[in-house]
Amino acid sequence: MLLPVITAQAQQSMDYGLSMGLSSYLGDLKATTYHLDQNSLSGGAQGRYNFNDRFSLRAAFNFGTIKAEDDLTGMTKLMARNLSFRSRIQEFSLIGEANILRFGSHRMNKKGRNYYKFTPFVFGGLAVFHFNPEAKYQGKWYELQPLGTEGQYVPGSRVKDYNLTQISLPVGVGLKFQLEPNIVVSYEIGWRKTFTDYLDDVSGSYYDFDAIRAATGDIAATLAYRGDELNAGLPESAVAGSQRGESANDDWYIISSLTISYKFFRLPSGKFSSKF
Repeated sequence: MLLPVITAQAQQSMDYGLSMGLSSYLGDLKATTYHLDQNSLSGGAQGRYNFNDRFSLRAAFNFGTIKAEDDLTGMTKLMARNLSFRSRIQEFSLIGEANILRFGSHRMNKKGRNYYKFTPFVFGGLAVFHFNPEAKYQGKWYELQPLGTEGQYVPGSRVKDYNLTQISLPVGVGLKFQLEPNIVVSYEIGWRKTFTDYLDDVSGSYYDFDAIRAATGDIAATLAYRGDELNAGLPESAVAGSQRGESANDDWYIISSLTISYKFFRLPSGKFSSKF
């Protein structure tokens, strides 16, 4: 999308900004109804190159936390599983933006085209992110990936372990407002399509309790199934081979953010200046 613009248009401006918002996720532990307490604060920084009034390319770093609890789903089957997690996300992205309206100037140009102080926009791109699911047990947080709660590290297991650094595809929509020639405020919501089902450490089937305990310890076996914590009369493990997660669908994470940016304009000399 951006290649024809890059080759045919001169650089017009660039801006740098800071953002703050909320992060959440969609996955095996996500409630069917919205819960504000399953969102966390997120933040980030970005640099954006505006090729013209329509198209931009930005590089950004974002961080946040995703979390969920079976107890909040309202679904009896999942509540009985009693799993929960949190995972800190660090993301670097390269994203193309397309403005719906001509944006970035407060005047009419020589061709009689009006520019707007606001515009809706859409975006899409590529991101590399790091995550690390954890669960809290008896007041202590445990990293779940090294424990192999679905039997990843059991000798002879066919369940593969997962990498904590992955690729995602950010897509989303937003609004931009130019408050002053140098000040741009934008709000956006972006969905991240991932290629892993383990943001929450839950994907496939329950593995044999004793085999997990022998391979990676008591904590790993305990955190694989926690229904017995709700009722002391329940067995300490689920039936091996029974469904633990929904492996057919990969997880998503979502970042919504408010960004304030400072803009520099391209001068006829080719240099950038804060003067409009």
